[in-house]
Amino acid sequence: FIIAIYNSETNEQVEELYSNALLQIDNYSLQICVAEYTIKINNFIENDIEKYSDANQDIIMSKFTDAINKINISKEIIEIESIYENVMDEVLTVKTLEQEEAELNENKQKTINKVNSYLSEKKYSKKQKKLADEIVVEAINKINSAKTAEEINTIYINVINDLNDIKTKSCASNTIIIYTSMISLVSIIFVLLKKSK
Repeated sequence: FIIAIYNSETNEQVEELYSNALLQIDNYSLQICVAEYTIKINNFIENDIEKYSDANQDIIMSKFTDAINKINISKEIIEIESIYENVMDEVLTVKTLEQEEAELNENKQKTINKVNSYLSEKKYSKKQKKLADEIVVEAINKINSAKTAEEINTIYINVINDLNDIKTKSCASNTIIIYTSMISLVSIIFVLLKKSK
């Protein structure tokens, strides 16, 4: 480059050589930047991808593939940096296995608390209470074994329906009151009819 400038005969030739040199430097810097951020992405894949479920790994790999494709056709370093920052922001919103497990366990505990609370509000006879307790124990075991939030929700709906199928004391009392009232009413009607004769 220096020899070429030295051998140049006009300022125009020098300026052209200088411009070409700057362009080569820019291209070289761009290539270095592409390599640098591609390596960063590959390092994340190599070191952290196993922290995610298979489904979330697919999501992350799709995002990274798209980002690398954009990086490879970028013409500006600032654009490459922006693409990398954006994809990392997106990837870091994807839940790890540890985060998913923590959320699932929290959901399980909340659901178990809701079932126990619902049970405590019901007034059962001794026999019915035993049946209700058995249903709840079985449901809690299923909740603790559940693998997804959807599964937990289904178990919750089923146990509430099962508990609602068990007659409470108030239901039994209401039934007795209704029967007693009906018998009294029939007796009164019978007496009135007898008197009218």
